[in-house]
Amino acid sequence: MMRVKAVRFSAVLGFCLVFIFASSVFAANAPKAKAAPAKKGKIVWRVATVVPGGMGWSKRAKEILLPYIDRFTGGELDVKIFWGGIKGDDDAILRQVKRGELEGGGFSGYGTVAACREFSVLTLPFLFKNFDEVDFIRKSMYPEFDRHAENRGMKLLLWVDQDFDQIYSMKHDLTSLAKIRASHFVRWYGDIEKHLFTTLGVKSTPASITDINRIIGKGEVDAAIAPAMWVLGSQIFPFVKYILPVKVRYSPVTVMISKKVWNAAPEQYRIDYMKEREAITREFNDYSRKDSERCMRAMIAYGIVEVKIDQKEGAQLQAMAKTVWKRAAGDLYPQSLLDEVIAKLEQYRKAKG
Repeated sequence: MMRVKAVRFSAVLGFCLVFIFASSVFAANAPKAKAAPAKKGKIVWRVATVVPGGMGWSKRAKEILLPYIDRFTGGELDVKIFWGGIKGDDDAILRQVKRGELEGGGFSGYGTVAACREFSVLTLPFLFKNFDEVDFIRKSMYPEFDRHAENRGMKLLLWVDQDFDQIYSMKHDLTSLAKIRASHFVRWYGDIEKHLFTTLGVKSTPASITDINRIIGKGEVDAAIAPAMWVLGSQIFPFVKYILPVKVRYSPVTVMISKKVWNAAPEQYRIDYMKEREAITREFNDYSRKDSERCMRAMIAYGIVEVKIDQKEGAQLQAMAKTVWKRAAGDLYPQSLLDEVIAKLEQYRKAKG
């Protein structure tokens, strides 16, 4: 058994090395902006994130977002990124942005909601069926979420995908509601997740995203809802026995800076960036979605068992989870915003047949 595990671990390690190498090759061969030499008056934006510097999201930021910024500012804007929680978790990063100690942050799904609560409507359980629906809502409602962020004192630079988060278990096979209820979940995603666990009658323990590895490693919890890329990249996967790949929630990842910092930037920079934002979003998501799928396949190749919940109980799980939608309205997001999202999704689904 130990030999089998060793072989599986080698397979995953090999995947990780290939993934890192491939990303590096992409970066080396991608068209590079010709940055102007640094000048005395060069603008510096300090941006922090909990994402480790070697994970897929960070690589895509380096390969896609930063070259765009370098190009349209002629190298006059230097984005200094603090990776891997060096500046603390999402809450700590947000506080530093508010105090002017950082210009901005690259926020996880939790951090996105902490920075702009209205985003929580997009993280409702089983709201979206696929990324096509996410793309439709993003394209039609990007300006509205821009306004919500600005009302919170932030400028939404980029809204891309964390993933559709799945359920991972270190103990139970999750093939029934009873087994889900028997699990002890880590709770890291905020109020919507808390509502969900309460509705399902699930025991959970709150934790900061920077503390999840520790409590899983110590066996204090035995289940989590999380994105595949993070489970693999944060080295949690050796503890995991089962994956239930249901689309529990869509999770956005955002880059936001202080509205004050944005307004102080040269007007032409702002105009040029907003012209490019849709292209940046599309390119980033094309790669990150493929990265997430590779991570899922790698963990299954390692030996984590992919399971399915009984169809009837899966429908019951969704029906129970969706009761969170209206209960959270008026507190975490306006009822009118929920109604708008639902109406747009119904319109899209009807048009698609």
